[in-house]
Amino acid sequence: MSYSNRLNRRRGLSLIDCLAAVVVLSMVGMTAAPTLLSVRLSKERSVSLSNLRSIGQGGAMYAHANQGRLFSYSWRGRELYDAR
Repeated sequence: MSYSNRLNRRRGLSLIDCLAAVVVLSMVGMTAAPTLLSVRLSKERSVSLSNLRSIGQGGAMYAHANQGRLFSYSWRGRELYDAR
């Protein structure tokens, strides 16, 4: 077999090379999946805490603007509640 024929035969990838690449990439993906999941859960947790903080600040601002009352009406539903 001449030298030029050997070069022509080695140009493409074999089936084994392709399967090995797929296996290696799937292993990398399987090891990265738990890390990505924990990052996503951590992000959702911090967004939830931020939303709760905003709700608390809004309630405090509302109470400050309404003489310390968080609810303007009494539970009976008739007249305004006066805390004097």
